[in-house]
Amino acid sequence: MLPAILLAGLPDLEADVAVAKNTLAVRLGRRTVTKVALAMTVTATLLHLALIPFSGWWLTLPLVLHAGWLSRGLLDYLARPHAGRIDGLLFRALAFMLWFVLAPLLG
Repeated sequence: MLPAILLAGLPDLEADVAVAKNTLAVRLGRRTVTKVALAMTVTATLLHLALIPFSGWWLTLPLVLHAGWLSRGLLDYLARPHAGRIDGLLFRALAFMLWFVLAPLLG
């Protein structure tokens, strides 16, 4: 959930700076927010693998693939951070949360 919350502040970063709004994205900056989101994605995946090891490949494999997809998007954004919309990246981060709801329900 944290990657999605962090990334949600990025599209409004310039407007928030202009009105002296002290959001987490303003405090940390675009690159640091992206790095933290990436670290949290990797951490959440590793914790899932460690704490729920017997959830079955049918649930673990899609989670790991989705984590890779989100991480790739974050690395691409980190290489070329830009102002404006990041809808695709936000979708990946929000959809990533679903695996942590499905694991306890279906595992």
